[in-house]
Amino acid sequence: MSRPSDLRSAAELAASKPHGHKMKYMAGCRCWRCKRGNAAYEAELQRKRELFGPNDLVPVDRVRAFLHEMQKLGIGYMTIAKHVGVGKTPLGEILWPGKSGRNHIRRRTENKVLAYKPTLDTMPLLVKVPAAETVSKLKQLISGESQKLSFVATD
Repeated sequence: MSRPSDLRSAAELAASKPHGHKMKYMAGCRCWRCKRGNAAYEAELQRKRELFGPNDLVPVDRVRAFLHEMQKLGIGYMTIAKHVGVGKTPLGEILWPGKSGRNHIRRRTENKVLAYKPTLDTMPLLVKVPAAETVSKLKQLISGESQKLSFVATD
């Protein structure tokens, strides 16, 4: 895997990390903490591969269509990002592909975004929800309560 030319070296990136961090191990430290941290990191990656399958790149077409549908309902990409636990910047780049030209996304991120279901708990505060059904149920409850009260009072 190639590294971008403007990325600092592993030794520079690891300078601020504590022993036991993967970056320290990549920089060449082989103390027991760094070996154990690297082993734990690799074991976690392997466990996620076995549990969730591959995390390869997939096209963003399905996610882009999903985000457009959610926008029609009044749910923005930032709200979705917050509730599913992914970064908002990649979702914004999918909606508005500018200079970044994001055409692919990781499979697990796609699955998280597509698993979002709009409910009252996950909708933005400013979205207006039709209240006709709720009002009719409230009227039904109120009329039922008044009948119960009159029935209880006559006993």
